[in-house]
Amino acid sequence: MKSRACFNILNDADRCKAIEYLGRIPCASSSYLTVTRVGGKVLKTKCLLCEGMELPTSVDRNEHTFQDISRDAILTLSNFVKSTAFLDSRRPRVLAMLALRRFALHFEDSELLDLEVSPLGQWCLSSLSSSMRELRVAAG
Repeated sequence: MKSRACFNILNDADRCKAIEYLGRIPCASSSYLTVTRVGGKVLKTKCLLCEGMELPTSVDRNEHTFQDISRDAILTLSNFVKSTAFLDSRRPRVLAMLALRRFALHFEDSELLDLEVSPLGQWCLSSLSSSMRELRVAAG
């Protein structure tokens, strides 16, 4: 609930940034995220899994921590998509759908993927009939 209230007070550009960063959590927590920096500033990020690149043969991660992170990130995204500010926006909804794709690729959470019970799954399904073309394409 607290994440929803914080999200509501952000301006649209900051909402987009928050969703973009949230969408990178699955990539980073699975150790597939590469970051290009120039002078300490992040220039570009790329996920090996999301971009269909060759994956390393072994990944060093703490499975318990990974599960905790995935649960928290899914809960945060679920709260975002229920917020009034989110429902009234365009670009953040498209970015959230792209983030949801990353979540589905990285997290093997049966509740996330079960379209019958998952709030994010329900949101994705309802977005297929959105009046926003970009959102329909991203949901597909």
